[in-house]
Amino acid sequence: MNNKSILLVLPILALVASSIQAYNLLLGSIQFPKTLSTIPQVRIYHSGKIIKCEVDQINKMITFGITQYSQSQIRYPLMITESIEFALSNKTKNDSNNTIQYIRVPHDQDYKFYTLLLVPQFNPNNVMPTYHWKIINDRIRFNNKIPDDAIIICIDPAWVDDLHTDNGFALPTVTIKSDILSICGSYNKFMDKSAQMLLAAIDSDTMHSNTEQTIKLQENRLMIAAPAA
Repeated sequence: MNNKSILLVLPILALVASSIQAYNLLLGSIQFPKTLSTIPQVRIYHSGKIIKCEVDQINKMITFGITQYSQSQIRYPLMITESIEFALSNKTKNDSNNTIQYIRVPHDQDYKFYTLLLVPQFNPNNVMPTYHWKIINDRIRFNNKIPDDAIIICIDPAWVDDLHTDNGFALPTVTIKSDILSICGSYNKFMDKSAQMLLAAIDSDTMHSNTEQTIKLQENRLMIAAPAA
C-alpha cells in the first residue's frame, strides 16, 4: 500500500471509530414457573428500540439487556401492560404525516407501573459503595403518558407476582405467578394469550428500531457497542 492509499484509509477509519461508542449493558429477566413445559416469547421496548430477548426453556427464564447510556443514571421507569399505542398530535390527526406525541396505555387496559431507583449504600469498610434497587409502585402517579426512557414489557400485568432483586448489577427480576395456568384457564389458553400479545405488538414494532448489539466483557463488566446518538 502506497502513502496516498494510507492517507485515504486513515480518515475513513477515524470516521468509523467516531460513530461507535461503548456503553454498559444492564441485564434484566422474566422468571416463569419452572413447572411450565415451555415459555413464550415476549416483546420488550426501551428508548425507541425493540429489545432482543433470549428464551431459556431449561430454566424457564427470559433474559434481555438495555443500554445504559449514562453511568450516572439511577432511575428506570418500568411499564408492564399487554400492548401500547401512540398519541398523535391534534393538529395532524387527519394528515397522512401524523406526528407522535407520546406512547400511552390503551383506554381501559390494565397495567403495572414502577419506578426503579438504583440507590448507593455506603459502608465504612469499603472505599466504593454497593448498590441496591428501590422498587416504587408508581401507578397512582401515572398519567397515561409512558416516559420516553421506560422499559416496556408487553405481558398481561395480572400474570406478574412481584419484582425480585438481589443486587444492583441487574434489573429486578419480573416474577410470573406460580398459578399462571389457573389464571389463564389452561396451558393452551396461556400460550394463545401470549401469541395474541406478540401479534398485537406488530403495530408498535413499526415505530421502534431493531438494532444489532455487539457485546463484550471488559474489565469484568458487560459492555455494548452501539451507534452514537
